[in-house]
Amino acid sequence: MLEVFLFGMQIMPLVNRGDAKTMKIEVWVIFSIVTLLWTIGTFIAVKLTQWGTGLLANGNIDPLSRSVAEMPLPQGLPLWLDPMMIQTLQQYALLSLEALRDAMPYMSMLMGWLVPMIWGVWGFGLMGLVALAVAAHWLTARHTPVRI
Repeated sequence: MLEVFLFGMQIMPLVNRGDAKTMKIEVWVIFSIVTLLWTIGTFIAVKLTQWGTGLLANGNIDPLSRSVAEMPLPQGLPLWLDPMMIQTLQQYALLSLEALRDAMPYMSMLMGWLVPMIWGVWGFGLMGLVALAVAAHWLTARHTPVRI
């Protein structure tokens, strides 16, 4: 077996660093970690959606729109963006919030299908992750270590 040495210390062998069983375990551990992160991200998205629609449904849009319109600019921002562009973006945000105020009566109906839609996207993403993990598991089972 060939080995890699650095300053007289063995760094790693070049062949047979892991067998198929170890790689299968690694595939499912990585799948579990990615699934956990995917689920946490979806849960955060659902909570933010519920918070945002609740804020809009309660009619608390006016203080929010005033704070967006009166938001002070960071000191370095005019160096990177044109001040007129920043003002235009603030006006666009204000118009968007005013349009949302008109949509307030529909927020409860929106909540009825938006959260299930987010979890549906989570489910399709999870099916994709499972398919990738099963494919990696199957390919690992076919793995034949190289012998030198």
